[in-house]
Amino acid sequence: MSRTVLLVVIAGLISALLFLPRPDGVRLAATQVGSLLLEPASPGLYEAAKDGSESAEVESVGRLWDVLRESSAAEAGADGNWTLRVRGYRMDLSRTSWKDSRLHARMLESVGRSLRAIGAAEGVEVQLEQRTRADFEGAVLFCCMLEDSLLLEVQLPDGSALHAKRPWRPAGPVSVLPSLLAIGVALLFRKPLLALGLGALLGAVLERAAHGKSWLESAVQGPLHLVQHHAWEEFQDPTRREILIFLVAILAMVGVVSAAGGLQGLARSLARVAGNARRSQCATFGLGLLVFFDHCANAMLVGTTMRPLTDRFRVSREKLAYLVDSTAAPVAGLSVFSTWIAFEVSAFSPQLPEAGMAASQGYEVFLQTLPYRFYSLFTLGLVALVVFTGRDFGPMLRAERRARAGQVTTPGFKDTVLDGTQAEPEAGPDAGLVVEGRASTAVVPLAVFVLTTMMAAWVRGTGLGPRSGEAAGLLNTVLVGSGTTALVVGASAGLTAALVLGSLRGLGLGVLASGVQGVRTALPALALLACAWLLGAVCYELGTAAYLSVILQDSLNPLLLPILLFAVAGAIALSTGSSWGTMTILLPLVVGLAYDLGQSTPIGGTGMVVVCIASILEGAIFGDHCSPISDTTVLSSMAAGSGHLEHVRTQAPYALLAMGTAILCGYFPAVIAGLSPWWSLLLGMVVMAAVFRFYSKRVDQDESGERGEKGAADGGPAGLDQLAA
Repeated sequence: MSRTVLLVVIAGLISALLFLPRPDGVRLAATQVGSLLLEPASPGLYEAAKDGSESAEVESVGRLWDVLRESSAAEAGADGNWTLRVRGYRMDLSRTSWKDSRLHARMLESVGRSLRAIGAAEGVEVQLEQRTRADFEGAVLFCCMLEDSLLLEVQLPDGSALHAKRPWRPAGPVSVLPSLLAIGVALLFRKPLLALGLGALLGAVLERAAHGKSWLESAVQGPLHLVQHHAWEEFQDPTRREILIFLVAILAMVGVVSAAGGLQGLARSLARVAGNARRSQCATFGLGLLVFFDHCANAMLVGTTMRPLTDRFRVSREKLAYLVDSTAAPVAGLSVFSTWIAFEVSAFSPQLPEAGMAASQGYEVFLQTLPYRFYSLFTLGLVALVVFTGRDFGPMLRAERRARAGQVTTPGFKDTVLDGTQAEPEAGPDAGLVVEGRASTAVVPLAVFVLTTMMAAWVRGTGLGPRSGEAAGLLNTVLVGSGTTALVVGASAGLTAALVLGSLRGLGLGVLASGVQGVRTALPALALLACAWLLGAVCYELGTAAYLSVILQDSLNPLLLPILLFAVAGAIALSTGSSWGTMTILLPLVVGLAYDLGQSTPIGGTGMVVVCIASILEGAIFGDHCSPISDTTVLSSMAAGSGHLEHVRTQAPYALLAMGTAILCGYFPAVIAGLSPWWSLLLGMVVMAAVFRFYSKRVDQDESGERGEKGAADGGPAGLDQLAA
């Protein structure tokens, strides 16, 4: 699609904002009442606040929740958990014509959601107990939307009252503009960093305007507010700091291990087990599963290391690029020990309080998404089918048959990008395998990283650390203690091991330079992450998710939301070539929206949050696989020595098969029918295997279906196995 067409489409979408409905303000207020529990509480009455007759603001007596916890309306259990008793609750409907009694229930649900989030952040469980009996000793809640603020008054059992309020205006169509601008700039200029930065800047300006500032004042104060308020708060958050420390440590570890030859040694050890075309593809697949900590490192290492071996056994460069690309992002995206998890979790965790969870529970939510990561799991399953059956279909089948005939690259393609490896297979058992290094240089730091992370999680989960819990069993204990702190401890230990081994392997003082270089290569990604945090913060202040949830409740079947998000994420990633950029644009919007829409579905609000997060992550990876401008796609074709467009053309049918299976056998039965994701995975694997078997053919079969000679069946001329031995 040309830029002109894109510009017209984006201009049309922005113009459509004028025609979007402006939902009733009280409906929006009912979904955001709970946020007032974290506001300062003051003694006072609703009537005084309503008519503005307060002569002076009474000093705060602490957060509203803290005051409630000390009152007779709250009770602490023997296990340290809390219960807030509520005798009555009402939403003021005087400012709305939408006289639906469900607004009162939504108000109470918002309060309960915030209580759960507060409790999760404090390591306890907070529940609401609501009864309507007159003799029930509980609080009475009353919420009112004022001209420029939102107020929650609480009458305590002893007859005293207190209230909390904060500046607030109902979100309108303009709240969608920052995200829409980010998407538009990303599509037009294919620069996700610029897109996120401009979106955050516009959001800060709109936020100032929503607080009554003129447009001139907003334009001046907005950027300052973005830096002084949002940026300061984001980087003061302990979880944010831990995420940055983890990313720096793991990237430095990868840089040191790579410079010391550890990754190359690991690949070379694995390559020795390959004796024919099929085994060389299996070895490539296995190495792709082992390099789980970063997708770029996966693509470059697996492609450049396995290329001489697959050339020797006449596997097409397109097939190698497919194996590399299809194990890079899916493996790193699913791994709980990769740079991806920190990036993914940080994009949606700040919005988790909108679903009644603490922001620190992002790691746990990520683990819950794993069974719903249908596209990545089906992609890996399809790769396994391809390499173990020796079958292919479509353009890949033609490329493989061409390679078996002796031409591993597209005719006329000149591979001059990397190290000048020849297109034709070289003779000799060690042809092209010139990388020196020891596998232990990579295995030891990775083992230290994984084991130390699990040990740190276990220590925290058993009560020896700051985040304890009554977990039964080793696995549950590790899950309770998991999170960014455990990752930081593990990554730091892995980096230390890599520095020691790198020095012993001859790097000397250069080991520090290798670590710095590993971090330097990821600076654009770190900047992208920071801008994503800022965009998410301003969208939260503008109430974008609340606005979208209210208007979509009236126009969208909630069961279709995961599929819609998958399609939107795929389209953005396809157009921008950035899976990370797509995630950072969409994930900040999904939590509150999915929770509200999911209340009426079989999987519930929390279940819908988990599925929608998974669908955005998967849609981004699918679009990335099909995009000719994706960095991972480019790296995969470069590392494999394949023609870039040939790689995209041959991989696309496989990506579409995995995508179709993910939607039809994954999200549809899991969301619409409420089927367990494990059964959906089993169903999808069976269906995908049947479709693949029907359309595919053995590479060593001619058009008449006859098998070729033994040498062709083994993926090379007769006697090559003996030569390799």
